[in-house]
Amino acid sequence: MGTVQDIWWNPITAKLHETNLHRLMDRFQLFYDCSHKSYLSLSKYLDSVPERFYSEVLFDRRWPFLKEEESQRYSQLQSLLINHVHEIDKAFLFLSEVKRDDWYDSLSRHPFA
Repeated sequence: MGTVQDIWWNPITAKLHETNLHRLMDRFQLFYDCSHKSYLSLSKYLDSVPERFYSEVLFDRRWPFLKEEESQRYSQLQSLLINHVHEIDKAFLFLSEVKRDDWYDSLSRHPFA
């Protein structure tokens, strides 16, 4: 039996996925050494941010940290991403579920504003 990616391989989206994988590897070199392709879900953040409650302030605070981690502690960051890919995937799934509900739009204050 193959990997989940092998089992769920779709010829219709294969070219798009391959393009996005290369774009991610070009942007984040640590994916070159990765033995799986589970990080493909991050590709939606290359061109736009599809989350409704995206905070530029929060991004501006976190992006330098991630770039520093990549440049100074490459192997630890890579290990973290590889070893916790299932938790990261679940987090994306849960965020998608939460933002799908209308009640979330009715919150009076954005928690990161």
